Amino acid sequence: MEQIKILDKANRISRAISSIGLKESCDPAILVVLTKLENKGVIKLLLKAKPLKDKDYDYYGRLYDDPARKV
Repeated sequence: MEQIKILDKANRISRAISSIGLKESCDPAILVVLTKLENKGVIKLLLKAKPLKDKDYDYYGRLYDDPARKV
């Protein structure tokens, strides 16, 4: 059940990403910045989702040290 919720959320987010800029142009956005993601697996899941799988998107991941997350 949890996996279905995750895949559904990934499809909704990827559909939103794929529609960015289409109102102003016939082409999707060439650059999308996502922050505060759990890990690279989340990005890979988004890129495999139906709305984005045929798009020519790739990702560059950078980890940063967030002092707010330190315990």
